[in-house]
Amino acid sequence: MHFSGGPFDFTPGIYVREAEGFLGGGAVSAEDIFAMRRPGLVRTRNRRDAAREPALEGFIYAPTPSMLGTLIDSLQRILPGDDDLGWLSWTEFGRPWRRALVKRNGAVQIVRRGSTGFADFTIEFRADDQRVYAGDEEQTAWASTVTINHYGTYPAPVVIRVRGVHTGGYTITGPGGRVDVTRDLVDGVWHKYDADTGIFYVAGTPVNQGVARRDPLELPPGQHTFATSAGELQVTYSETYLP
Repeated sequence: MHFSGGPFDFTPGIYVREAEGFLGGGAVSAEDIFAMRRPGLVRTRNRRDAAREPALEGFIYAPTPSMLGTLIDSLQRILPGDDDLGWLSWTEFGRPWRRALVKRNGAVQIVRRGSTGFADFTIEFRADDQRVYAGDEEQTAWASTVTINHYGTYPAPVVIRVRGVHTGGYTITGPGGRVDVTRDLVDGVWHKYDADTGIFYVAGTPVNQGVARRDPLELPPGQHTFATSAGELQVTYSETYLP
């Protein structure tokens, strides 16, 4: 769903007048607390105590009642379930700039302006993962050792893929410690470790066994190195911010 922040020119669509809660928020805790490790409910060191709560307020325009109803329906279908998660992305400075992983926070508020082609709306979101990410995701090249320059301001979550042929398991090392994998590497079968959630995948399927040690690897600001003792790895990450 696209929300336009530009000038109104009577093009049918959804227009934003005000956007709040994207870059501001509450205080940061200094406690080292790790909560349940699953997507959307991750809490890492020095995270905000309260969820980020972005909100959009604006209006919908359509030249016919039928089109207006279609746009209203589309807006109300955004993340309808209590546990539905999606990326809320916004463009600034002529490029995709920042994004946050959100769920909808309550019902969408919509008020029609009589029989005109306009309706006003407010939609609120909740980001339990308070981190804000760069607009584009980045990946390293495949190698046994990769070095990354993280230009963000807060430790970034990483996803590590490993491929190759090796019997007897292997170890991934990086900022924060290491991950000891006990499964063999088989040609054509990739392993993936989501260091933010602690979930290990083989050929795209999550498995309960296969990791003997799983330290909370992440990518702090600055230059850092990840390595594997067997095969070669690729690290996926986004520049991460927590203003």
